[in-house]
Amino acid sequence: MSAIELMGTQIDEIPRKPDLIPQISRAKMSKCQLKHLPKSLDAYHYIKILDLSENEISTVDESEFSGLIILQYVDLSLNLLKTLSPSLPTTITHLDLSFNPGISTESIWSLRLPKLETLRITHCCLTSLPSNRPLWADSLHSLALDGNSFTSVPKSIEYFVSLDELTFFGNNFTQFLTMNPVRPLKVLNFVHNMITSIEDTIPNKIQTLYLNYCPLKQIYPSLLAIQGLRVLMLSNTGISGEIDVALPPQLAIIDLSFNNITKLSSQFVQSAGSISVINLVHNEIEYIPDEFPSPLCFSQILLSNNRLKELPKTMMSSKSLERFFVTHNQLTSIPEFRFPQLREFDVSFNKITEISDSFSICSFLVTANFSFNKLTDLPKTLATCRRLLDLYASRNEFKALPRCIFGFASLRCLVLSYNLLTALPPPVASFFFLKTLDLSNNRFVTIPKQIESLHSLKVLSLSHNSIEKIDPDFKFPPLLSTLDLSYNLIPEINFTGTFSTMTALSLACNKLVVRDLNPFPIIHYYSDFGNQIKEDRTDYSKLQNLRILEEFGNKLELPEPKMHIMHANFTNFLSVGYSSFLGPRPTMEDAVCIDSQGNDNILVALFDGHAGFEAADRSSHIIRAEYSKILASGITDPSDFSTMFSGVFGNIQAMLSVEGSEGGCTAAIAMVVKNRVYAAGLGDSRVTRITKTSAVRLTVDAKPMAVDEYRRLKKEGLGVTVDGRIKRKLAVARALGDFWCGEGLFVIPDITSFEISDDDVGFVVACDGLWDVMTDEDVGEVVREAKNAEDAATLLKNTALALGSIDNVSVVVVLFKEGGFDPTNLVERIPILQITEPEIEEQIPQIPAPSGRRRR
Repeated sequence: MSAIELMGTQIDEIPRKPDLIPQISRAKMSKCQLKHLPKSLDAYHYIKILDLSENEISTVDESEFSGLIILQYVDLSLNLLKTLSPSLPTTITHLDLSFNPGISTESIWSLRLPKLETLRITHCCLTSLPSNRPLWADSLHSLALDGNSFTSVPKSIEYFVSLDELTFFGNNFTQFLTMNPVRPLKVLNFVHNMITSIEDTIPNKIQTLYLNYCPLKQIYPSLLAIQGLRVLMLSNTGISGEIDVALPPQLAIIDLSFNNITKLSSQFVQSAGSISVINLVHNEIEYIPDEFPSPLCFSQILLSNNRLKELPKTMMSSKSLERFFVTHNQLTSIPEFRFPQLREFDVSFNKITEISDSFSICSFLVTANFSFNKLTDLPKTLATCRRLLDLYASRNEFKALPRCIFGFASLRCLVLSYNLLTALPPPVASFFFLKTLDLSNNRFVTIPKQIESLHSLKVLSLSHNSIEKIDPDFKFPPLLSTLDLSYNLIPEINFTGTFSTMTALSLACNKLVVRDLNPFPIIHYYSDFGNQIKEDRTDYSKLQNLRILEEFGNKLELPEPKMHIMHANFTNFLSVGYSSFLGPRPTMEDAVCIDSQGNDNILVALFDGHAGFEAADRSSHIIRAEYSKILASGITDPSDFSTMFSGVFGNIQAMLSVEGSEGGCTAAIAMVVKNRVYAAGLGDSRVTRITKTSAVRLTVDAKPMAVDEYRRLKKEGLGVTVDGRIKRKLAVARALGDFWCGEGLFVIPDITSFEISDDDVGFVVACDGLWDVMTDEDVGEVVREAKNAEDAATLLKNTALALGSIDNVSVVVVLFKEGGFDPTNLVERIPILQITEPEIEEQIPQIPAPSGRRRR
């Protein structure tokens, strides 16, 4: 035992254990309602790291630390500190005082800490610093003043002769002002200030400069003239049009992502010879001049989410390139390239039919993503990339496994969703290390026998196929924890033995008549809606971990609910599809409610929980009663209906408060009444309208790093840290619940409404597990091509997981046509590909042995 760790436990004294005293080097007592250090803590003389964050400490006396003779790191953030004793242990090198509004900077300046290297005083409502020289000025290397209200650089900064890093993230600077640090700064951070202009001359010596989220609108020449500048970060700065500047030869990294850049000039391209990382993602670039110098020093080329139709050939050779990302463009081919150090290769979401066979020198390649293109095969030389661990090739036109795959002996993740596969060749059984296999959205009619041999497999998806029968003798891999067989034609499954590792199982939308969960003792999530189940053999008393049961459309009396049971009530008013799955998360925190009360209305509500499932679960139940009240009111005027709809959010919030909810959740809600759609949301769950030619977002993703949200939260006293989280915890700017934030987090959202026209197809309600990996346009494309609403919802869920979503995924699709909920499997059958052993041997490429020198 080397640490004391207590979280959320009220304590006053630490037991003195003489035998443990020499062993304890770390102590963490967070959320313990401490008003002072626990008694006897100072007896543990060998503690080096002490975390007392999120308590109620208001003062610190020197006597409390007297025994901690080698203490180095102290975290007192998120307390109620006002003053500090000047005689803290002189051994302290790192001190975090963040989120202590009203703390006395004079008491900080008087600290006798001759070895102090890092000081964090972030989000403390500071506007100035003492003008005198602190006693620790000579030793300080890093000073963080984020989330305060500085408008200029304090003069006392000049006293810090060893300062390397200075951060003013989220302050009130309006102009980048001249500074005169004693020595060059390694890092200067002005992210999320209101800087609109840069002085013509900046004599500063700075190596890394962050100006993200400052409304600069342009690249000022004086920025590029900064002495020693190696890294320049200008994302989300409103830069637009053509970039016509020459990059200085010492600059190694430039980030211009999330702007409105349409063109790069010849001058810019020709001066990029010394650049290591170029980040231009999320712009509007259509063309890049083919004028890059040689040799290039690129280690990362990041050009995703632009409008590129071709790549410049002069850019495609760099001896040091490790990451090549050009996703979400309009590319039809990838030209010949020479990247001997390549490790990550992502060309997904283009229109590629051909990729140059240039992988023979890419022996370090670990991850490759070819998803959402028009490929019928993969380059043969990809087989030489023997270190490949993750291969993503969803939504292409593969009828057989590309021949190069058989050479990947170390493969961990193989994703081939959304192709035309009907069979697997025998060599697949030799993927001994494979942990994830995704064959969803294909044309299988049975589970391939080779899967039995994948003894390391943990995640298996065969959702959205045409599987009619599972061999009674089929043995699922022993370590399987996640299995998705939804949207098939399976009438019966005989799970023999006990699946001691299975936590998530989806059998939704099949033809099952019997439910039996007894073989799954630790199951957490189970879904079998859309079947014809008439008999339940499950002993629920033994399933202590079962928390989510998605069950509707069956003919059963449900058990006394000790879990969340999704509510869904359909009429034929509109066509509705629903699909969800756990994903890589250990628990499901999404809750969905679908309700129709009559033949002219429908409610779709999705709640994505955080810090637990409770708030989402309760909200999904409360919304039903609120919806009934709206319909019972008889209101038909769109303006009056929107007003009453907006009040629903306040009513849910009030109910959660009364019930003492501890967590929180996002919300995305859509109501259709007759011929009009109403939508609103909180957080990053979303409602998107799909038309025949476009996808229109009806809700706003409320993220803490968005400029307007950041300023609003700051005024409410809710500081956002550099990682985009409120008080280091919450990653959304608006939500239901989360009462620990006070009243500033909850805001009644605006209601968006529209009248359904002939151009409308439908709408999608989904959590961020979908939107994090697919754009509105991507989703619209899938919905338009789907056979019906359930087909679309299942396709979207599977695609999100196939693209590597790391969250729960829940999707509801509503199409503007009659039909209600229809789980009929409409996967088109195609002939099963017959593969013989000789053909397999021909497909495995012969790789030449390395031509190394002979040993003597």
